[in-house]
This record gives sequence, C-alpha cells and structure tokens, in this order.
Amino acid sequence: MPITCSKQIKCDSILSSLILDNLAIYSSVYSTSIQSDSSSSILSWANLNSQAIQELEGTRRVWQFQGSGYSNSKVVTITYSFTSKYNLFFQGQVSGTLSSSSQSTTINASTSATIKGTTNRGTVFVTLTLKIANTAGWQYFSYNIYKLENEFSNPTISALVGINTAGYDQGGSATQGYACIANAQIDWLQQGQMTILRMPILPIRVLKSLPNNETVYNLDLFTTAFTDGSGDSNNTCDVDNGYYPPATYMSAVKYALSKGLSVIIDAHDNSKHLDTYGTTMTPENFINWWRLVATFIQDQVSSSYWPQIQFELFNEPVGNIIHAEGQTPQEAWNNDYVIPTIKEIQKIIPHAIILATTFGNYSGMHSWVDDGTLPALIASLQYAGYTSTSNNNIIIAGHQYCDTDYSGTGNNGCDPSAFNSNLWNQWIQKTDNALDGFNWFLSEGNPKCSTSNCPNVNLWIHYLDDCLLTFPKFLGFTVWMSNTGDDFGGTNMGVGPTSAEQRQYPNYILPGFYQPNASKTNYQFQNQFLSK
Repeated sequence: MPITCSKQIKCDSILSSLILDNLAIYSSVYSTSIQSDSSSSILSWANLNSQAIQELEGTRRVWQFQGSGYSNSKVVTITYSFTSKYNLFFQGQVSGTLSSSSQSTTINASTSATIKGTTNRGTVFVTLTLKIANTAGWQYFSYNIYKLENEFSNPTISALVGINTAGYDQGGSATQGYACIANAQIDWLQQGQMTILRMPILPIRVLKSLPNNETVYNLDLFTTAFTDGSGDSNNTCDVDNGYYPPATYMSAVKYALSKGLSVIIDAHDNSKHLDTYGTTMTPENFINWWRLVATFIQDQVSSSYWPQIQFELFNEPVGNIIHAEGQTPQEAWNNDYVIPTIKEIQKIIPHAIILATTFGNYSGMHSWVDDGTLPALIASLQYAGYTSTSNNNIIIAGHQYCDTDYSGTGNNGCDPSAFNSNLWNQWIQKTDNALDGFNWFLSEGNPKCSTSNCPNVNLWIHYLDDCLLTFPKFLGFTVWMSNTGDDFGGTNMGVGPTSAEQRQYPNYILPGFYQPNASKTNYQFQNQFLSK
C-alpha cells in the first residue's frame, strides 16, 4: 500500500527510513553509464528502488539511487536508463548522502548532488551529478540518494496485466447458461501475479429490466446473480454445476478488490449487443443502466476500493443503435451514449475510471484509425471538454486478435500474413498519433489455441512485449479468457486450473507468455509484463 504523507516536509523526513521495492537495475544490464569532469571514473555497481507515496495532492513515487565506484575527478555524472509506465519528471536537488575515501564524514547530498530526468516513449533517462571534494587522486566513492517525483501521477495509469474472467457473459438468458467466478479462481489468478481482472457480464444479469429517467434506485432492481445470489431457485450460482464453488458477480468483484486487484466491470453481450434486452437500448436506457450500477457501487462497495474499479461502458458495440436522422451510428454512440454516461458515472463515483471504445468495428485496434472511428471518438471527447491533461480518468479500450480476420474465432494460432511486425507497428503508430494524448488499454486479445499445435504464437508475444509495452500511452492488457468451467475449453484460454481442458494452457505458455510454476497450480506472467 502507498505510504501516506500529509505534506512535502513530512515526506522528505521519512524517505531514508522507507523499505522500498527493489528494481535491481545494474549497469551491466540497464545501460547505466558514468562520466567525469576530467580523466576517468569507474562505476562498480548501481541500483534503483522505488515506492509509491500518497500525498494530499495525489500520488508520486520516491526513487532511491545507490551505487559506488572509483574516480579521480571532483564531479561525477551517472546516467540511469530504464523503462517505466510512469511519465516521470525529475529536476532539482535531492536528499541522501555521499561518501568518499578522502572525506572523514559523509556529504549531504542536498548540497552536493543534483538530478535531471526525462521520459521518452517509455524510456527514462536519469542523470545524477555528484560533487566530490577530491584531493587524493583516485578515490572510492558511494552514494545513497532519494528523490521524489516533481509531478503527481495517477497510480492507476501504470502497466496493468491480467485476464478476462468469462462466465457471467455466457449463455444468453438472465438465469441460465453461465458459470460463476469463485474465490478459488481469483486466488489462482492473483498467484499468477496478475494485477487486473476484466469481469464481463450480460446486462440482463445485472438489472431485471431496462431503466429510464424515472427509475429510482432500489436493490430489488438487480438480479440475484449480480447481488447476493439468494432467494432464486433458477440462479445457477446457488449450486455447484461442476465448475467452481459458486459465487455471485459482485461477491467475486468484492473479493478481487480485497485481494488488491483492479477490476473492470464490463457490460458484455457478444450476440445481441445493444439489443441485449430484446429491444435496442436507447441513450436514456444506457445512461440510466450505468447510473444504477454506479449507485450500487456507491451503496454497496467501500469507497476505499473505488480507485481499483474501472467501468467499461460496452463490449464491442456494433449493430443496432438509436440515432437521429442525419446522425451516423458512430456520432450517436460518442455523443448520445458515451459522453453523457461518463458524466453520470463520475457524478456518482468521483474520478471514476471509464473505458470507452469505438462503435461498429468490434473495437479493432488494427482498423480503428483507418476507418475513422478512433479519431471521431477522441474529437467528441475533446469537444465535450475532456482532454489528455484534464485528469479525467478516461481510457480508450481496444481489442486485437491475431487470426486471419482478427476475430479470435478463426484459424488456429496467429496468421503471419495478417498479423506481423510491419503491420502492427503501423497500427501502433497510427493509434499513438490519433489518441492525441489519451491512453489506451487492450481489454481483449489472444491467439486461439484449441489444439496441441498453436502456430506462430510468438507473434502475439512480440506484439505485447516488443511493441505495445514500449509505448507510454499503452496501459496494459487483459487477455481473453479464463473460464471456470469446461464448456469453453476449445476457444482461446477457456479453462480453469482444475479443468479437464487444462491441456490448452501449454499451447499458450510454452512460447513464454506464461511461466508455469510446478510447485503451485498457477501460471505467472513473465517479468517483462509486470508493472514496476
């Protein structure tokens, strides 16, 4: 948990006593360099630690730079180069100590050391300038320097890695055909070092009927599958149907929050889309649906967990939509559905994190610039007063699969003719430009591995590792999917840890995306995907 400071002075006074998370950045691995004002210097070792600091104005991080070496100069410059999902800004004096073999006492770093740092597309360059009173030629020196970021940052705007917990979005009716999300599954996913879970759910499994402006919040409006699962004999979450020990949607959400995970509440209907209730949701229906869900969160979930909750307005919106004459479906989606809903949710849950997406293209990152839907969404947000600098907590949600038609349901593995570095680098560059400062999150994507052979799966790994995670506007991903039952074992990752279809996982993990741990029933994200 972040350390809380009431003001800057108090924060400065406790820096040296912090136990920080070690990032183990050494010169031989992370291109740390050393220079001096004359002759030469040698850096023996260098290290970096970091910790979140919560202040009244927001969240920053404290960074600890450590190292030692030998120099025959009075001024030594050490440059660290590392990657970070935070847009860091370092400038000015520091706290801490310097020592050298020519000094009988340690030197106050605040008067003898300065720091500068910039972030360039995910790579941070930090330069320490150390002034050492050298009077004895070659001498040993060491440093232990602390620096608070000069600017505040939102701690949620960092790399998030996780998975979709499918189940509540499956089937098609409000009371049948779905699998529950159990504490055991959440434990298993968390042990795999995941930091975020996307939890899709059919809208008809949340509210029993479509609301309007006159609908007054009441717990009776919600289904028992969404709330506590009691008193409904048709609720399959009340019984164990061969999946996991049953749990309702919100009990799963609350348990995941209690384990420190972020959770995306995702309105999700793959077959009916906005016709999920049998008739097309109007803007009024849509806005009030989310008004009641946000009010439920406000009423039933501790405010301490609100920063961990993200609201994804709708999964892959396509098909029927209510729009005025002369208005395109995309314009109606952006201006009549998305923007008013953002305002409504954030009126109830201040600073709520909202995931908005494009209309009519299944949120496809490969096409959303060329078809104009992403630029149109960004323009609508900006026209409504939301900008990349307004701390609005709006994130653009995109999807990407690697089969021939990018649907995740086609050929096995990745199709190198449709999904390769030349293509995805173009998609990423276009997306980077179109976002105009907004950030985006990959809320769905995966190779389809339904047999013992999963061709070209390394293309997917490189897409995430070598490309997406190097772009500062990319916040992370939730791959599709983990399911608690055996019924979706033939698609993507639709299996649980004790499922008979567990054989599907090796198709996905052997190339290196997941790292199996033989001592536990879990799978771990490789270190390069973990947020620091």
